[in-house]
Amino acid sequence: MMQGTNQAHVMRRGLRWLGVGVTAVVLTASAAMSAAAERGEVWDIIRQLENGPPAVSPLPTDVQLKYHHLEKQMFIHFTVNNFTGQEWGDGNEDPNVFAPTSQNFCQQWVRVAKENGFKVISLTAKHHDGFCLWPSPHTDHSVKSTKWADGKGDILREFSDACNKQGIGINYYLSPWDRHDKRYGTEAYNDYFTDQLVELMTEYGPVAGFWFDGAFGGSKDSRNMSPFDWPGYYKVIRRYAPAAFIEMMGPDVGGVGNEAGVGREENWCFESSPYKTPSRVRRGKLPVAYIGHTYDKGAAAGVVAGGQPSYKAVELLRYMPREANTSILRGWFWRRGPRSQPKSPQQLRDLHFASIGRGCTMMLNLSPDKTGRFPEDQVAALKQLTDEIDTIFAVNLAEGATITADKSWGDADPRFSAEKALDGRQATYWAGQDQEVTATLTLDLGKKKSVNVFELREPVQMGQRVGAHRMEYLDDSGKWSALHASKTIGYRRQIRFPAVTAQKFRLVIEDGRTTPLISGIGLYWNPYDKRTNPKDYIPSKTETGTREEGAI
Repeated sequence: MMQGTNQAHVMRRGLRWLGVGVTAVVLTASAAMSAAAERGEVWDIIRQLENGPPAVSPLPTDVQLKYHHLEKQMFIHFTVNNFTGQEWGDGNEDPNVFAPTSQNFCQQWVRVAKENGFKVISLTAKHHDGFCLWPSPHTDHSVKSTKWADGKGDILREFSDACNKQGIGINYYLSPWDRHDKRYGTEAYNDYFTDQLVELMTEYGPVAGFWFDGAFGGSKDSRNMSPFDWPGYYKVIRRYAPAAFIEMMGPDVGGVGNEAGVGREENWCFESSPYKTPSRVRRGKLPVAYIGHTYDKGAAAGVVAGGQPSYKAVELLRYMPREANTSILRGWFWRRGPRSQPKSPQQLRDLHFASIGRGCTMMLNLSPDKTGRFPEDQVAALKQLTDEIDTIFAVNLAEGATITADKSWGDADPRFSAEKALDGRQATYWAGQDQEVTATLTLDLGKKKSVNVFELREPVQMGQRVGAHRMEYLDDSGKWSALHASKTIGYRRQIRFPAVTAQKFRLVIEDGRTTPLISGIGLYWNPYDKRTNPKDYIPSKTETGTREEGAI
């Protein structure tokens, strides 16, 4: 528990909303800067906080903060499956089935992504079938063994060139599971997979991220070796692409437990740390900012962190942003027929609010047809979603409002005043009273306005804090009436509700880990959703169009 150090102080609290006894390790600003220095990072916002609220761990790394700022990624599933009509290839496919008929289709992918505000595209460089979209020297099961482009085609070259030209980040899905390669399940396969990682980073970059699938199965032969050298994969990525994020089966970004694009209603961006003892910090093996919570071993039962199982015999937590992925289709790969009809506009709007609206990054898959291009119905559906979301959030009705707080940091320190929650900046924020977890922020819009969406933000660079909150409006009878009650806020929280018309609104923070910080409050008008039952705005996996298959 950090004995012998003056860089952190320990504040012990019973956090009833986590359901366990927790010792929270709260970093001072100087400690957070020290930790950042250990990692070679620049935390400008923390440097500004002399005598301000301390950061509370676990803290996101710079890589994780940049990932949060993406807010959405495009996923592209393209391999032999697009030509065979399968979701999972078995590795026995003749490479010649891969035969896109159009030219320059990678340029179309990137153009569509950029026009719809995606900053990163993740492409299936190799799916479970083992077929590679580039002429890798380490296997013949690739585009070089096809008649397409006379065996001289290289999709990753065209894709990476198009991304670099348009300023779009490159994320590669490289399946660890390989149903074709006979080396799978042996040490030789780990060497093969590592060689391919290096290929992608040195020949088809710069690489912004890797997406590692957790799908796992045996090969055609019986093998006893545990197949994947995850630490080795991470090490080579950190060497060749130190700023790249590693998603899903990786240390930087986690999932939400489904492939329907639905984030957790209570979304704590924490998970158990692989490090078991804080003594590793004292030995210089673990950055200070990674220290999260030390659990009372006798109380490690029940549920913590937004419905995740209890961390039995686990002492530490680390920060872990969430990705909510799904497809614009019913499946991941295009195939002829009704399964390749895009989701409805309402389903796609629900996906936005179920993912980005719950503090996750939305990863939305499009899949090319046999021409290699996105079909026009997918392009049109995506454009409609983009236009509708842009319309909803075009005007913040809270802009120019008078905002007051019943509690503020340091006797109304102007650096942390309530007005900071309306300045549109993630780096500045209102801060509550020291070690007080409750507070109320009240907005007076100056006149009555119709509202049916609100948005809240925490400055997660200072740690996620709020554990329970509600939004209210002052009705015509002079009574504060509830709009919505929820748990976490995190990087971003967007809530829809039946429309109300009022002049005054307020955010009531009911519980949390420590002093609340709010960097953004927004009120908006959504002209598309007219549902009158608040429960109708809570998206389910079925309503957003869950696929029939159970894995990517």
